[in-house]
Amino acid sequence: MNAFLKIGTFVLLVAAIAMAGMEYVQQKDEESALEQKRVAAENIDSNSSSDGESDGLDADTVVGKDPKEVVSLAAGIIGPVPALSELPVIDEIPWRGVLANQMYANSRGRRCELLLPGIPVTSGLAARPGRSTTIGRIPALSIELELQAEAKAKMPKITRTQTEKYLQQHRLVIEPILYHDDRDRVYFGTDCRAAFFDKDRPLVTTKAEPMIGESVGKFLAVGIFSSGEKPDGRTLVMAFRYVSSDKMMTGVSKPQMTTELLILHLRPDATPSNPRFDMFATVNGRETIHRLENSEALLTDPMPTIKAEIKFGRYVMMGLYPASPMVTGIELRSSRSMPTAKLRLEMNQRQGVAPTLPELLDRFDELVEESDAKKGLGIPAGT
Repeated sequence: MNAFLKIGTFVLLVAAIAMAGMEYVQQKDEESALEQKRVAAENIDSNSSSDGESDGLDADTVVGKDPKEVVSLAAGIIGPVPALSELPVIDEIPWRGVLANQMYANSRGRRCELLLPGIPVTSGLAARPGRSTTIGRIPALSIELELQAEAKAKMPKITRTQTEKYLQQHRLVIEPILYHDDRDRVYFGTDCRAAFFDKDRPLVTTKAEPMIGESVGKFLAVGIFSSGEKPDGRTLVMAFRYVSSDKMMTGVSKPQMTTELLILHLRPDATPSNPRFDMFATVNGRETIHRLENSEALLTDPMPTIKAEIKFGRYVMMGLYPASPMVTGIELRSSRSMPTAKLRLEMNQRQGVAPTLPELLDRFDELVEESDAKKGLGIPAGT
């Protein structure tokens, strides 16, 4: 009898180990499948572009990264500290559509990476005076999606209920990575992460649907802006794309691909222990620039930095699963705004020494007041 019990116990133990192994393999398979879907989704772009400009990205593929590197990025692992001289640098801002699309295409290898589930949303700050150091992933702006009212009314009830609940319960945060050198100068890198989390659990990332990964892959780091001989790393220019659609668009109309800029700018008094920066975003095809509001409690703030109204271009899985999200409107949590023509005019002035973009962003409030004063007098903003 004892021998029989021992054999039975051994069999149960082996079965338990086998079940645990199967669950582990299944979990890894699900994560792998999710990552493959995300990468596949990122390779799909619309053939159309904003302002009637062809961007030539329909046949574009992801610029290759080592698979191990991609896994590290998605797991929140940050690599060696890059020197400022090693970072991609741009010396002009892509205000016009053709240049914006060209720079976007050239930046495909610098996509924002979605963190895997179970990763801390924030990495914490690190500073080591006198040594080149990775400060960490810094939550910059939050994004929330909501269903367009007209599209919601046409969705199957079960699909509408589940989709709306999912979007209301979750939020996405874009996180650039900051560094400081051995002279304690703070600067941006061109790596970026995105944390997707449940609002009720804002400290840990959660599993995201493929459409979320597809959206994250549209955020790219274009480069560090520098108008001088040596970049200081204070200003990071990013770009993001989305398939936009008018609210009244019919099925015959063709959605448009819109490219906008996101500019992250370190303040002059930024330090390794307090790396403060401002965020600017363009709208209407880069015609207007907004300074976005900073929130001290970004992860728990009831108001997101960007709220995007969406509808879906198609439904799969017997018409129950939404796919091909299209943005029908964007609402920014903005503190000040002005036409980008004002910035361009200041940067291109012929008399004296033209100010650089970082210098103009440092005195953004002053420029807005000048622009508003001219508007009140009926003078065009770009004059």
